Amino acid sequence: MSENNEVTEEVTQPTEEQFNIDSFVDSIIQLNNDLEQSFKEDTEKTFVKMIVQRLLNFGLKLVESDNWIIMFCMNKAINHVKNSANISIIPNELYEIIVDRICGEFLFNKHKSNQLTLDNFDFDMAVKQLQEGDTTIQFAINEGSETDEQKLTSLINYLITYGEGDLICYRKLKW
Repeated sequence: MSENNEVTEEVTQPTEEQFNIDSFVDSIIQLNNDLEQSFKEDTEKTFVKMIVQRLLNFGLKLVESDNWIIMFCMNKAINHVKNSANISIIPNELYEIIVDRICGEFLFNKHKSNQLTLDNFDFDMAVKQLQEGDTTIQFAINEGSETDEQKLTSLINYLITYGEGDLICYRKLKW
């Protein structure tokens, strides 16, 4: 009796429920290309869209009256970066840092003015873990180790102080 040592490999096509990595990667590349093209065409509008999209990704529902707060937070964060680095023009490489700082300032202002409550902020949608270099902030979602208030405060503090080390790369000396 001979043993059949053939190995048959079953090839399955991904179903709609399975993750398609190629289309996911293609969509990221397309978004990046679109973003770069938008910056070439209209930097200011694209920058503001990044801020709004980041806030929406946190699960916030923005209202018309948030325009002024966003503008105020934009000016505050941009001026802080310009003053800290002693620069007059923000380099493209710092846009993501400034977007996070603006979002942090926005969340801080909304929270302190009681316009952002724990009921209308979605922690699951916002983050579970943030990591930058050797600093990691982990939110114990549904684990009970932190209150929602502590999670929100940690997120806001992280966003407001994000990228301080990167600013050093662009620091210019005052004479």
